[in-house]
Amino acid sequence: MIKIVFVVLGEISAGELTIAYEFASRLLPNQFDSYFLIPEKNKSFLEDNGMKYFALSIWEDPERNKKNINKFLNNISPDYFIVSDVYTLEYSQAWTGLNYKSLQEYGVPIIGIDEYEYLSTDYNIDYYGGIVKAVPDLLDHCDYVLRNCPLNTVRPSKPNVKYFSLCRNNLSLNSIEKYKIRQELEIDDDEKVIFIPNSKWEMLNVHRLPALGVFQKSLPVLLSNYLCSVHGKITILHVGPEKWTGIEKSNVKYHNFNYLPPQIFNSYLLASDLFITTNVVSVTLSRAVFGTVPSIVFQNYKRIDFSKLKGRVNQMDDWYQKLAKDIKIAYPFRAGIFGWSNFLKPVLQDNGYVNTYVESPLFKVAETMEKLEQYLYDQESINKLKERQLNYIDNVLSLPGPDKIMSDIINKTRGGDFE
Repeated sequence: MIKIVFVVLGEISAGELTIAYEFASRLLPNQFDSYFLIPEKNKSFLEDNGMKYFALSIWEDPERNKKNINKFLNNISPDYFIVSDVYTLEYSQAWTGLNYKSLQEYGVPIIGIDEYEYLSTDYNIDYYGGIVKAVPDLLDHCDYVLRNCPLNTVRPSKPNVKYFSLCRNNLSLNSIEKYKIRQELEIDDDEKVIFIPNSKWEMLNVHRLPALGVFQKSLPVLLSNYLCSVHGKITILHVGPEKWTGIEKSNVKYHNFNYLPPQIFNSYLLASDLFITTNVVSVTLSRAVFGTVPSIVFQNYKRIDFSKLKGRVNQMDDWYQKLAKDIKIAYPFRAGIFGWSNFLKPVLQDNGYVNTYVESPLFKVAETMEKLEQYLYDQESINKLKERQLNYIDNVLSLPGPDKIMSDIINKTRGGDFE
């Protein structure tokens, strides 16, 4: 029995845990014994899915957490570490006492999950507002690297880089399953359902930039005004800690959920007519694509100084004029409030995943409204997008599964014929 410890220490976003769980859940239980090292807040997800774990409190003294980790790992005596991801491991050192270097001291092969094709970048990450920070080349030092698809696409890579499908199968719901979920939510047959999640990390302003703070406050105003301008009946399912205000249109129903259990979250997503995000690297976007849910990703590709666009802005509705006055300058972003406009260029280049959703410039009203109407009501456009999603799903599902990947890694690190 091969013992694997999945080190997943992010306490804000669920994406890294989802990726690690998807890999672990497809390992053959008679060959692999999987454990997770996690923050306490994530233990219910693993309990619900029958996974073993060791949970740590983020409020505990880091030295005590480090001792507890050491005791746990010595008891397990793992054969491999799979880290999701190595940079979150570094950031967690403030409360875990554990970092990449101390993990190496256990003398166990380290397999790092590379969500964003770091190995093709210069390890410089650009954030919203123009701040650029260098990160250490930790993935270059991992014994093996796993790339989840999506977001990654298969490219000629080093022999130690392995690709796997994020999801095990097509997630699409049939019409009966969708109908049952819509009935639970009391959604009429003539209503379109739009699913919009916000994570806690989207409320953060790590670099304390005034421009980012204003953008964070303005984004719900922008999105809600766009959606309230849609001509038909819609129901907005918004998952996030801050409820939107000012939605007073007779054709718009708005439901806010501070939190949804993963199973319900996924069912609402997959029963929706449209998924909306500002984050192109969102794992929820990947699940929407695997569920053939039409998706629009709002992006900003360039720096916009609204003071230089007064003539055009003055022709817009009052709400937009106020928003432009408040924002003043909007900065490029691909990953929501993080930015990452340049950092993500390598992973998105020549990547078939970008054909499975629709992008729209966030601040262009006419183009945004055209895309919303098109992918809510134009059945031909919807069908073509779903066809591209299905083709992509078929290609990705043909990749080697986690059990095959681990068998290859074991045979190369240990020799022999592990099957």
